[in-house]
Amino acid sequence: MNKYQNIIDVLEDIGEDVRRKYREELKLRDKYATGKLLDSINYKVVVGNSGITLYFLADDYYIYVENGRKAGGKFPPINAIKSWMISRGIPDENGRSYLIARSIQRNGIKPNPYLKEIRTDTDSYTQLLTNALKKDIWQF
Repeated sequence: MNKYQNIIDVLEDIGEDVRRKYREELKLRDKYATGKLLDSINYKVVVGNSGITLYFLADDYYIYVENGRKAGGKFPPINAIKSWMISRGIPDENGRSYLIARSIQRNGIKPNPYLKEIRTDTDSYTQLLTNALKKDIWQF
């Protein structure tokens, strides 16, 4: 057993809680077209020489859901637009995927910063971590 097992257990619980909440929020905001992003959301607790870290994992494009895309930026990949269209049952007629990509490039995409909201709402986890640390310290 790791000497900080209580902290590790609490971080595992927090990771699962944030994972569940993030998935629910993406569904609520209708940000799960293919389900690929939802399926990729996970977490990992890593114990190293410099401490214990909780990492959140997701496909790279979660950053566009979180932060959106600024207007006038790079042209989005057409294949990603086509996959999204297929998942939504939108036919790619008359170059519609190109038109959607161009609109995204010109107008951007509104951000959905749910992970940022979770990170600023850490009060609910502070007491759990404090109690776990006390248990870990007092067992030695």
